[in-house]
Amino acid sequence: MLSVSAKEVEDRLRFDNPWWGGPGETPFTSLPRRGYLPSFYNLVTDLAVNRAVILLGPRRVGKTVMLHQAIERLLQYGVTPTRIMYLSLDTPVYTGFSLERLAGLMAELHGLEARDPRYIFFDEIQYLKDWERHLKSLVDS
Repeated sequence: MLSVSAKEVEDRLRFDNPWWGGPGETPFTSLPRRGYLPSFYNLVTDLAVNRAVILLGPRRVGKTVMLHQAIERLLQYGVTPTRIMYLSLDTPVYTGFSLERLAGLMAELHGLEARDPRYIFFDEIQYLKDWERHLKSLVDS
């Protein structure tokens, strides 16, 4: 089995989250806004409820685009860039890492405390075995 170091994961996280390094565009800035973006964004930013928001839909309808457009909007409205993380779990470097460990790496990289609000977008989460349990555990903690 191939062993992936925390450094390799950190490098990939920095690549997937270019806003951590300063102002810049998200990968889908120039694409037309998705019709459901306002509704999705309202769910994402409602911090009154401790929950995960799950976006489901058929392949190739723009779910990934909408995730990035939500990230772009968070940045536009002043959310600290290092409190926003995007991960596509079909990326092989993340194989074998739990959602909690990946979220922990984000906190370590940016000195976040347990109670600091953050936005974590897991794309292609279905590639993680038993993702529902992993996500529930992460939200609960």
